Amino acid sequence: LWTSSVSNNFTTKQTAPSPPQNINTERVGARFVTVKWSSPVYENGVVRRYKVFVQFENSSSSTNWQRVNKTLNAQQTQLTLHGLTPVTTYSVWVAAINIDS
Repeated sequence: LWTSSVSNNFTTKQTAPSPPQNINTERVGARFVTVKWSSPVYENGVVRRYKVFVQFENSSSSTNWQRVNKTLNAQQTQLTLHGLTPVTTYSVWVAAINIDS
């Protein structure tokens, strides 16, 4: 004699995706640059959007990263940044965002 058990289905939560891959700059001008990247290797769910940050190279503080005021959907894997200062070195950082990150 035995009793049956009731099954319980569940879905695990998403985690933060890995960083976008192959971040490159193209079409570098005196006051603009186009930044391109490819999707993360591990999306760990569904990537919904990207955030792009930029920093002057001579700024060593991590608090000086400025978010580019544009939200890009997951299909947009490039962005042209305008209004840059000539003869200035910049760093660019791209983050992939899913619903839980």
